[in-house]
Amino acid sequence: MTISSKSVPTLSSSEVVVVAAYLLGADSKCIDTEDIAMKAHELAPGVFTWKKYKSQIDRQAIYKHLWDQMKADNGGEYVVLVKNDGWMLTLSGTEFARGAVANLKSISPAVKKKKQEPWVGRERVRMLGETAYAKYAEGRKEEIALIDAEKLFRLDDYVIGEARERKVRQAENAFHDDPDLGPVITIASALVRRQNERNRT
Repeated sequence: MTISSKSVPTLSSSEVVVVAAYLLGADSKCIDTEDIAMKAHELAPGVFTWKKYKSQIDRQAIYKHLWDQMKADNGGEYVVLVKNDGWMLTLSGTEFARGAVANLKSISPAVKKKKQEPWVGRERVRMLGETAYAKYAEGRKEEIALIDAEKLFRLDDYVIGEARERKVRQAENAFHDDPDLGPVITIASALVRRQNERNRT
C-alpha cells in the first residue's frame, strides 16, 4: 500500500513505519513497537488502525511492517530488532529516513525530529581525540588496530554480544557522513565486526 497525503507523500506503509522510528530517535537508541505505532499513526492517520474500530491502532500491523524492513528482499534491512529492547535503525534505514523526512514538505513541526541529540557533539569531540582518528589523520590508516577501534566505540570486555553491535551502529548512524569521522568509523566498524564474527564461531 502506498500512502499519499499532505504529511507523508508516496511512502509505503513500511516506509512510514521506518520514518516514525527515525523521528523517535531509533538511529541512536532502541524504540518500543508501541511508540513507533503511535508515531506512525500520527504521520498517517487511519492507515494503521483496525478496520472495524478506527480508534484502535493495529500493533501487529506495525510489527509486521517493521519485520518486513529487516529483510533485504523487501528493499530494506532498514531496522533491526534488539531482543526485548525494541527496534533500531541500520545505517541504510537512517539514510533512507533522513532523505524521506527532508522531502516531507508539509510535516508538522511537532512531528519533526530534534536536530541533534546532546550527546552527539560531545561524542564527536571525544572521538576526534582517539588514537584511531589520529592514525587516520596522519595517513596511517593501515595501522588502526582492533584496540584502537574498540576505544573509538567505547568497547571493553564487559560490552559483549548485541551491545557491541549497538554501539557501532549508533556511531555509524550519527557520524557516517561526517567528513572527519566518517572514514574512520568505516574502518573501525569493519575491524570490530570482524572480531565479533570470530567470537561467534
